[in-house]
Amino acid sequence: MKHIGLIAEFNPLHTGHAYILQKTRDRYGSEAVITVIMSGAFVQRGEPALFDKFDRASFALTCGADTVFELPAAYALSHADDFASGAVRLAASLGIDTLVCGSEKGTGPEFMEIVKLWRTEKAQDLITAYTKKHIPYGTAVTTALSELDKQAALLLTTPNALLAFTYAKAVQKHSPSMHLDIVRRHMSDTALYTTGSSIRKAVTAGAPPDGYLPYIPPAIAAAVRELIRNGAYTDYGRYEELVLYRGRTAVPGRLKTVAAFAEGLNNRWHLVMSEASSLTEGLERLKTKRYMYSRLCRMAACTVLEIDRADMNEWLESGPAYGRLLGANKKGRTLLKKFRNGKTPQIITKTADAALTGTAAKMLALDIRAADIQHLCFHNKEARMGRTDYRQMPIIRDL
Repeated sequence: MKHIGLIAEFNPLHTGHAYILQKTRDRYGSEAVITVIMSGAFVQRGEPALFDKFDRASFALTCGADTVFELPAAYALSHADDFASGAVRLAASLGIDTLVCGSEKGTGPEFMEIVKLWRTEKAQDLITAYTKKHIPYGTAVTTALSELDKQAALLLTTPNALLAFTYAKAVQKHSPSMHLDIVRRHMSDTALYTTGSSIRKAVTAGAPPDGYLPYIPPAIAAAVRELIRNGAYTDYGRYEELVLYRGRTAVPGRLKTVAAFAEGLNNRWHLVMSEASSLTEGLERLKTKRYMYSRLCRMAACTVLEIDRADMNEWLESGPAYGRLLGANKKGRTLLKKFRNGKTPQIITKTADAALTGTAAKMLALDIRAADIQHLCFHNKEARMGRTDYRQMPIIRDL
């Protein structure tokens, strides 16, 4: 039985995501098990997800996934390489043999060949030279590779191709036996597809649902409409206030020990956030060639969640300490039993029963804290309860 993995955020799950899930099912057949490794309460862009992780897991099951596992916040809030590393390591420990991702260009073997080129000493020297000029890493990679192999560089001209390249690096490093497969994204028809960002903006702006629901898969559209009607979604204005609060109250010495902070930025962060009237204003003032907007957003999340740098470094070194099950159907549960082996981490289905110690326990505590903060930021005060991870069990489907 093939065990297929997808790494996703589904923030929110839209027709483009449903397309990838359906194409994966078409390619591997009804007997294959599709497992999604999904960011939880916070996502890689450095902010809470629009909807609760269990709602998003339910949507994934409806749209074709068989199991959904949470990517711990330690990795979900890291830069692309560590995000991919954490997800691939978790996928490997769960027995996933094939990783699928969407890209407008390329094949799995082609991306693996580019990784081999990227690993050469000549390529690394060129990349280092460009990054020392404060050129963004992604641009440095494509520029360096274009000097060595123009055809390889052309393959990395879209954001999704760069993401596939990042997954290829993680696969080659952490799970060389895992197969990387590409589902070609053919989603240029704007009448059928849009971005998660545009949907989030429409929802949080209070736009009429009929304007964005056509981009939500029909099978989950009613459930999405109900979440929005009930205000069970993130109010990003509330989250920005939390970031500003932490920026004004956390002393620079404490910020220095927070994950992602380095080289004196803690002093400047405190000063700017103490003066800024909005998070956007603060981040714009902090943004430099060295500190890109996306990195600053993740730093902001680290301040709100109080992620210790020493803990983060240990998590990034050790890899995910557990598999947090968010949802599964009957086929997925059957495979989980079959693939349990010495490499499989503890599968957590009930938070209170998780038997973890040390930094592993801190990793889970961060996931719980992230969910609490996300719910605190929800639009409707009735949806802002805490400790939801202790009350919510995995979504179980009998189909």
